[in-house]
Amino acid sequence: MPETAPLPIGTEPASDSLSNVAAVDCVRRACLAIAEFQDAKHVWHFSSTGFDHESGPAVEIPISGAAKTADEVASGPDEQGGVALSCWSARGCMAAVSIWFQTGGSFERDAFELVRFDGERWMTVPGPELGLPPGYGSQAVQLRCTSPESCVIVGSASNALGDSMHAWSAVSTGGRWRATMEPGLSSFDDLSCIGNAPCQALAQKDEGNALVTLGSDGSTSVRDLPNATRFYALGCSSQLCAFSGAAPEDGGGYLGTGTPSGVSTTNAYPGDRPLMLGNPQTVACTSASFCAAVGGYEGNSTDGTSFPLVEVYVDNSWKATGPALPPGIKSGTLNGVACQSAQDCIAIGQANGYVRP
Repeated sequence: MPETAPLPIGTEPASDSLSNVAAVDCVRRACLAIAEFQDAKHVWHFSSTGFDHESGPAVEIPISGAAKTADEVASGPDEQGGVALSCWSARGCMAAVSIWFQTGGSFERDAFELVRFDGERWMTVPGPELGLPPGYGSQAVQLRCTSPESCVIVGSASNALGDSMHAWSAVSTGGRWRATMEPGLSSFDDLSCIGNAPCQALAQKDEGNALVTLGSDGSTSVRDLPNATRFYALGCSSQLCAFSGAAPEDGGGYLGTGTPSGVSTTNAYPGDRPLMLGNPQTVACTSASFCAAVGGYEGNSTDGTSFPLVEVYVDNSWKATGPALPPGIKSGTLNGVACQSAQDCIAIGQANGYVRP
């Protein structure tokens, strides 16, 4: 049964602003979800809610560093917020919170900060020094942590005009960060790390996609993906990676899988309707034979309704299902998924413009 994520006391999203549950992660059935929304003054808020047998209280995430400065300077309808989340225990999580301009503006104000959760409160912690040229801003796209002192982050940086894009990665070992600018890559879109194996990341090149292997020593290996599809989301097990995205020419949803032997792609159901597949953290794989991808599809173009979509990879093919919306909800999509096994997944999303899992 879908649950409603509570809002922090004293805060309400503006009726005309984006509000959604943007990230979720689970450890042994204890899950944490993070919501983002703008209030009536266009100030961004981030809050977390724990989900186990019952939903917990909403905990406000403080924004106090460079991201807070960007928020105060740039508050307005063109500003956007973003958050990436990774948990290593039921009471230990890290999040990267970003503030950026959606269109125009001063891109050098784009900024992010790291915050750590101890089960009760969030606190700001030091992040990597990227060594960006003057006038550049940065966003953290995704992170994965196996402990408070062992994390990988991928992100993007741009100049004030937004016409010079650079992808960057940062690896923390023993609490010390090592950042690398990635030549030939304009941005990262998603990240997947499994155990002690090298992390895999989705990146954009001047032309096409790339799958990037990130070693713990900071080394990188780039593998081109098919140019006909723009992939945005990535999920990997130790034997299989899955992707979701869209074809630039028709906007239709596409799914793909990658193994050491090659990459294959397929059109995603329902095919004849606009699909929303490909936000970071919307794909998860648990084995060589199971993956899940979530998103949504347009139900009625005249009233803007949409319906949640779940695609499951079993028996070497993708199969679509449409989970029911909660009672009284007429429209909704899914924005993230976390899986412990093929029988144990949790998905989060939004409905009717309100913050809900």
